Amino acid sequence: SYSFCTLLTFDIKMGRGRRGKAKQAKNDNWKYKTIDKTCVLLDKYYAQQKEVIKEGEWEQILETFKKPLLTTFRVSTSCEKTAAETVAKIRKIQSDMKESGLPDHQILEEVMWFPGEGRCWQVDLSKKEMSRDIPAARPLYDFLLSATESGRISRQEVVSMIPPLFMDVQPHHMVLDTCAAPGSKTAQLMESMAAQGTDITGCVIANDMDSKRCDVLVKQTQRQRELYPNMIVTNHNAGLFPMISIPDPENPTQLIRKQFDRILCDVVCSGDGTFRKSLDLWGRWTPAFGTSTHKPQCQSTSRPAPRT
Repeated sequence: SYSFCTLLTFDIKMGRGRRGKAKQAKNDNWKYKTIDKTCVLLDKYYAQQKEVIKEGEWEQILETFKKPLLTTFRVSTSCEKTAAETVAKIRKIQSDMKESGLPDHQILEEVMWFPGEGRCWQVDLSKKEMSRDIPAARPLYDFLLSATESGRISRQEVVSMIPPLFMDVQPHHMVLDTCAAPGSKTAQLMESMAAQGTDITGCVIANDMDSKRCDVLVKQTQRQRELYPNMIVTNHNAGLFPMISIPDPENPTQLIRKQFDRILCDVVCSGDGTFRKSLDLWGRWTPAFGTSTHKPQCQSTSRPAPRT
């Protein structure tokens, strides 16, 4: 049974009225203002890591930190017909961008190594550039908003798409995603289950210890309406995640311990590699970000290990 966990099936309550609009305007202003991308503590800390970083490498890493992230997204495959229509729409947007005379790096391009034709895309444009500064990119911005809300695409960094590709998830597997929020990899795992074209008898348990992040997780995965019945969201400390017992098929009055077929553990981040998307880190990062997360990182990875 799953009585040990908290099953979350609620919707996020969005801000309404004047307060909600004022809060949104404040967030937009923060996103678009110029950020001082310097951090004395960061430079000082990594200058001492000579055993890890070779001479001259830190300057290259720092320059990468200061570059904005590419806008990347993945086409949902939960419905093949819808996916084909979505890919066709994306190719039309790409063609229009080429005809508009935009430079090559500002034109939508396919990520060729990702499995499936037309399933992963990226462009070197920020939200501000697409929505305000470059009129030829506005159709892409409008598409991203509508397609994300309807579940046709998943806004996801390319590096985040890699781990599920190596897990070979099958329709009968019982999968645990220990630190699942915001849910992009969870959705990818669910789609992998459905990719075989057979009935899904397995289940994805998407867990996160932060109840507020579970709100986001539920909203993200509910967009995959066809696959939602095969997922459970739990709010639990991954380092203390309990064993699962289910009724014995041969003797339903008895319980047997169920092992997970696959476990994805994307542990809480120390923040060092997220400067490109979390711009506020430049003004508040300290080495304590890493030391404070070391213990929960170890707990999250060691606890599920005996069940793999």
